[in-house]
Formats: sequence, structure tokens, C-alpha cells
Amino acid sequence: MHKSLRLGAAIAALVATPLSALPVAAQSATAQAAGASETGILSLAAGVPITLVVAKEVNSSTDKEGDPIRLTVLNDVKVGETIVIPRGTPATGEVTWRTGKGAFGKSGKLEFSLR
Repeated sequence: MHKSLRLGAAIAALVATPLSALPVAAQSATAQAAGASETGILSLAAGVPITLVVAKEVNSSTDKEGDPIRLTVLNDVKVGETIVIPRGTPATGEVTWRTGKGAFGKSGKLEFSLR
């Protein structure tokens, strides 16, 4: 029997480094309060959770180390009221380790990293 990764629930990932959005067309007091810099760039602080879902089944019998995993952003990510990463944005992961099925019907196992 193989182990499949089917997620109805989301995978929460932490952004390890700050992300920047496109320049804000008109700098407003609201944008400044939301985290916009003097240059009009919105920055997403490190550690902000981003909820991702698996877009295609990942399976220990067919996927191997190095294979990509397609993910999508589940909810809009905002700085203040400004969306910096829209829901549905694609993301990727990679299978970093896997085992085949074990003895006595034990399932295979997978580990992956976000890219």
C-alpha cells in the first residue's frame, strides 16, 4: 500500500525572508500605515504565515526525490488592507526524501521542502 498526500486542510508555511510587492501607484496615508516604505514598496514582514494547499496529489509510489510539488496560496496575504500575494498564486515545493512501502503493508513516507 502506498502513502498519498491528500490535503483538504492547508499547509501553513512561514516566510523566512521579507517579500516585496509592486510599487504603490499613489502613496497614501493608508499605505504608509500598512507598511509601505518611502519608496512606495509594500513589504511583508518575515514570519507572516502563508497558507498553501497541494494542487496535485503527491504519492510515495510515483513521486521521487527532486520531483516538484505544485502548491497554491489558499487566502489573500495582506499588508494592512493591500493584497500583496493574491489567493491562487502558484508556489512550489520539492520532494526531498522518500521511502518505498515497508514490510507488512506499511505505507511509504515522503518529506518535502518549500521552494
